Amino acid sequence: MSAMLWHIALSMAVFVASSGPECPCECEAMRLDLVTKFSETKCINDSLIKAAAGFDPARGQGKPIKLEFLSWRSQWISTLISAFLLRDVLNYEIDFACTDSGFNSNPRIANGHSDVLIEFWLDTYLTEAREYINSKQTVTNVGFLGYDGRSGIFVPKYMEAYYANITSPYAEYVTRTVAFWQSLTLYEIVQLYATQNDSNIVNDLVETASPFTPPWCSAWNPSGEGNNCMDIKAENIAIDIGQVQQMIVNLGLNCTISYWGTRGLETYLSRKMDRSEPVIFKYWTPVRFLAGLPITRVSFPEYSQSCHRNN
Repeated sequence: MSAMLWHIALSMAVFVASSGPECPCECEAMRLDLVTKFSETKCINDSLIKAAAGFDPARGQGKPIKLEFLSWRSQWISTLISAFLLRDVLNYEIDFACTDSGFNSNPRIANGHSDVLIEFWLDTYLTEAREYINSKQTVTNVGFLGYDGRSGIFVPKYMEAYYANITSPYAEYVTRTVAFWQSLTLYEIVQLYATQNDSNIVNDLVETASPFTPPWCSAWNPSGEGNNCMDIKAENIAIDIGQVQQMIVNLGLNCTISYWGTRGLETYLSRKMDRSEPVIFKYWTPVRFLAGLPITRVSFPEYSQSCHRNN
């Protein structure tokens, strides 16, 4: 999955288009609290700005800018840092538009419903980026933000002990390659995950989309009965559309994918990892939930845009 290393781009609208979906602008309690604290806090004082930047903030632009405020914490941090700089240093008026993801951010920006999205996942939103940034040129990609966003398949580090106990001629190989996709092709490894009885773990969780099941796999059964493929737990079917599914098909992996939403996935993972039970999942970094957790990212063959276009 080194293929899924994507630089995070900062995008800003420079023109206004004639159409585009409106932005859902109600913030839930946590984001609303951050917006309130921002409005009540001056982070950088004028004397410091004069000394460091050599100009008076009062002579700044003063124009209003609406920043998109998404649903994950790394984006909150980057957006708030930008908001403080824009308001306290450059004297812009700041407003926030809350939405769950960056999908449709390009048409929102092009239509003037918002002005700036920080932490734009270019490959994830490639279709609309091509339309609004490349073709219509009503949105501008102004460069990299400075840190990387990475999506991938993960297993807990304690899985090395499970792999080491496999009684097959490949035991040593599997133990050494816990982080590599080839280990997932072995029957013993597939069964290790596939036969897990998760009935009690998922009984109060709800799948958020139809699962992905390749033709050679049976539908995932939470009890583990009749499963001939391991199930990769994922967050949102709309993220990285078709990429992991195509990877499974290309490599002939005995894997299905089920989707549980952010809270559902994190609840499931917490329950499994608290019990040190086998689990394989798809998620992304940086995200607070994974910070400090002993996990291993599974390495897959190198990804390329050419491969993406041809599948």
